[in-house]
Amino acid sequence: MLLTVPDRNDSIFSSLPMPLRCAGAALTISNRGFASATQDALHARRTASAVRTQEGCIEMHSLDIGNLKVVGGRTTPMQALMGETDQVAVILCGAGAITHKADGKQLMAIQNGIVTAPNHGGVLTMTHFAGITFCLEKERLKLAVKLLCGSQSWLNLDEPLASSPGENQVDSQWSKALFALFDAVNLFLQDDERLPAAMGLDDQIYRLVALGYVARANLMDQLGARVSSGAGGRGKSVLDELVSYIETHTAQPLCLTDLERRSHYSGRQLQNLFRERFDCTPMQFVKRQRLTAAMEQLQLATDDTTVTSIARGCGYHDASSFSNDFQRRFGVCPSAVLRSSRPKG
Repeated sequence: MLLTVPDRNDSIFSSLPMPLRCAGAALTISNRGFASATQDALHARRTASAVRTQEGCIEMHSLDIGNLKVVGGRTTPMQALMGETDQVAVILCGAGAITHKADGKQLMAIQNGIVTAPNHGGVLTMTHFAGITFCLEKERLKLAVKLLCGSQSWLNLDEPLASSPGENQVDSQWSKALFALFDAVNLFLQDDERLPAAMGLDDQIYRLVALGYVARANLMDQLGARVSSGAGGRGKSVLDELVSYIETHTAQPLCLTDLERRSHYSGRQLQNLFRERFDCTPMQFVKRQRLTAAMEQLQLATDDTTVTSIARGCGYHDASSFSNDFQRRFGVCPSAVLRSSRPKG
């Protein structure tokens, strides 16, 4: 889609770097269409509800990294009113400057700086600007904070943050890390747009943004203590607890989301932990435990025991699927185990 816009020959605009330059064809629109275009690209309800500067243009690419929607682009000067959602907008300033003003407070980011702005109103003002923006789900961001700081999940994610180069060492390192990650994204895009998602970079983005909140709350020392004591040890403890939970709840219809809620780990982190320890995915492990429990029950069968009752008691709603999985796992059908286990009389 290409629209004729009044300022597309603006010399400053055309000299701005184009972020995410390898993410498909660029969409060029007038400032007038900014609100609807970014909402569509970010799959947000009201990322920006209106644009006050009507003349000018925006050129942008959009990209999916897992469930994360990312927009990279450049714009002539404009001002946008923020919408109201349960998300946190993150803006990486590659060139120019951007200001966020809300509740009487004003934050600014210049080149290589970052602004995070909870979507509950406020005004964004941009000069000639090039950057990357994305919206994070607040609940998933809270989970990322919890993974970094344990019980410190009370950090206020409704407070906007801003970081600019040279402000302080921690903020500078945080900004550099996020920009470096998107430099890597650009390299991966040269080969295949699916690579950033396949490498789990959406999880890394959530963690890096969470790290900004941890640093601003002066909890870096606590984070350092957790890292030095061994994150692997905590992962092992979480996995042990989760395994015990699975073993005692084989009759329940467990899914990956249940395990995420129980462990406070993301699905991708759980995949890595189970692969490392058990050489299988979390749900493959759940199936193994169900079948193991079924084997134990079949071997202790009474006259009233049936294959169907054991299948249901181990989380299977379909006896045929249970029989197929059982035979693949143990090389024998469950009915044969049941017959051999019944009391001889």
